[in-house]
Amino acid sequence: MAPLKSVSPPRPQADNLDAAINALREPFTDLVTLAGTNLDATNGPEMPAELVALAQRAESVGWTYDLAEAAIRALAREATNAGDAAFE
Repeated sequence: MAPLKSVSPPRPQADNLDAAINALREPFTDLVTLAGTNLDATNGPEMPAELVALAQRAESVGWTYDLAEAAIRALAREATNAGDAAFE
């Protein structure tokens, strides 16, 4: 099994949600695919443990935890909406 993609650290002046989403997109996709994460769980106040770990990983390279969590929730909504569109 291939290792998860790494999280890119924030660039100066790029500490915003769009930049965080772009930095987390590949590791998020890898993690969700490998772990079979229930993305519906991100709609509530708690996130699945593996996504919390991803937010902590992002924090370890320079992102704020809150921004990483917001990016992960946005990616989960995006993935959930893409899945819903496949059934239309």
